[in-house]
Amino acid sequence: ANANAKVMTNDPSNMHPSTGIHYIDKLLENGAGSICDIVAIHPYRNQPESPDLDADIVTLMSMLSDNSFTGDVWFTEGVYYNNYILPNLGLNTHVGCSTDNFRAGDFSYDMGWGERMSAAYTARSFLAAMKYGDRVKLFVDWGMATNSMLDYDLTATSATFAVNTLVRTLGAATYEGQPDIATGVRCYVFTDTQGNRVAAVWAYGFETDSGNKNAGYLDASSLHAVYSTSDMELIDFMGQTSEVADSIKLYPWPTFIRVDTGSASTLISAMDQTTYSGSE
Repeated sequence: ANANAKVMTNDPSNMHPSTGIHYIDKLLENGAGSICDIVAIHPYRNQPESPDLDADIVTLMSMLSDNSFTGDVWFTEGVYYNNYILPNLGLNTHVGCSTDNFRAGDFSYDMGWGERMSAAYTARSFLAAMKYGDRVKLFVDWGMATNSMLDYDLTATSATFAVNTLVRTLGAATYEGQPDIATGVRCYVFTDTQGNRVAAVWAYGFETDSGNKNAGYLDASSLHAVYSTSDMELIDFMGQTSEVADSIKLYPWPTFIRVDTGSASTLISAMDQTTYSGSE
């Protein structure tokens, strides 16, 4: 036997408050917390904000606190957004974990809206978990080897680059706060391992996620009032950098604003004061 081995709870296949979280609650009430080091669960859902993964993590953490469980949390399966919107094949990027019926490979190297949103949903899911990174230590993106992250020839899909961008831009970042910009816009502020402050911001909602409407713009005057141009940089979803313009175009995938000066509270306040123009 390995005295250093960690014991994990069994992992229910959803994280709904009334089912998966309730199940873990009952496990802990009946003594599992005394023998388990890790709570495991699968936070599958339609989109990361519907039902809201962030809110469900809050519910999970509250339940763990009520049971005096202070160990790590592992999301041993989750995410799992396929690259295609093809109703005749039962494929819908906008519904997570809905692709088990499809085991063929990618149809094309061209990137359609489905593959873009697969990457967007992947990043948005991981960002929600990173907000609670002091407790959530593992998040497995489930999928089929031939059509999720890699194709038959091991060519990376956009979801792979989404993960790489998060690693390069944030790494083992510390969550600092959540500016309240507007309905349908989410923003998390982190401090990265180099001490930079980084805001991850995106728009979401059915019309935006479906590509039926543009995601709108942020008036960045409040940022320019606090920071000089040389203190800030904008990082797009594929990791390319540019200056922060007076108006920042939003997308359903995250855009990052990194500043190398000032406190986290300064960036949170500046993002809070940005003006959202709404979708078009």
